[in-house]
Amino acid sequence: MKAPNKDTSGTVDFLIDFHVHSNYSDGVQTIQSNASYATALGIDKIVFADHYAQLNNEKIKYYLPKKKINEYIEECRQNNAIPGLEIDYLGEEDRLLAKTKDIKKVDLVYGSIHVVEKTKLFSETLKVSNPQELIKKYLEYFVKLAEKKEIKAICHPFWVPEKLKLQLKKKLTKDYLEDVAERMAQSEIAIEINTMFPSLTLKQVKIFTGKGVKITVGSDAHSPESMVAIKKVYRQLEKEELTHYLLKI
Repeated sequence: MKAPNKDTSGTVDFLIDFHVHSNYSDGVQTIQSNASYATALGIDKIVFADHYAQLNNEKIKYYLPKKKINEYIEECRQNNAIPGLEIDYLGEEDRLLAKTKDIKKVDLVYGSIHVVEKTKLFSETLKVSNPQELIKKYLEYFVKLAEKKEIKAICHPFWVPEKLKLQLKKKLTKDYLEDVAERMAQSEIAIEINTMFPSLTLKQVKIFTGKGVKITVGSDAHSPESMVAIKKVYRQLEKEELTHYLLKI
């Protein structure tokens, strides 16, 4: 993989991509390759948030194996990167799919919702018989996830497939968002601006920051070329004078 020419055009003093995947889970490149590419882009630091889940000791395809977590953390630190994890939230059981002792090993833990009552939201063959009920459940899950103090941030918030977006828009009221924001602020959980799966408007971001919720900016890059997208978001945050809400890790 050829590195890009050095790019220092970002206007924010210190750029962090808070959400990158490596080939420890479903990314296509190594930690070292991602870190080198980020440096060439003018990104100062990256957080690896590889997928991690333990469900009755079952091995889950494309997820970081439990036996490799210490190796993964060490490799992140050797490449001047921050070790993190993206952990699935199982809403119907109200629990995160990882043990507390593993969560405590890393510097940033994202909670994510990929499945709602056995419906895989990110599936290319998604079929939904009752969109209204699915969105209702999703929003209920999100409220509960907003109070999970084991995590530090929620990634790709309110992203749903195109066929569900209209139903979500109807339910994503200001009152609902303010309630969630208050819960997240109380739990000290940040909200992610995700460039791979964009879902928050600037107005919605300001609802969260207005309640004191911190922000992360993540490319959710599974290939290093995707990291460049965070620079536009940082410029917008600077323009709106919101950079002081960025999560410090």
